[in-house]
Amino acid sequence: MPNSVAGPRSCYDKVGRLIYFGRMLDKIRLHAAGQLPQDYQENLGKPHPFT
Repeated sequence: MPNSVAGPRSCYDKVGRLIYFGRMLDKIRLHAAGQLPQDYQENLGKPHPFT
């Protein structure tokens, strides 16, 4: 996988047998590079409303 990520992949793309894992990794990489869109940053660290 390249070092830069254009944007998070679809949540339906599989990595092995895992469905959401690739998207989560893309978001982590984008955040670490300072390229995560502001819309995603607003929810960082907030608990999920259904937990």
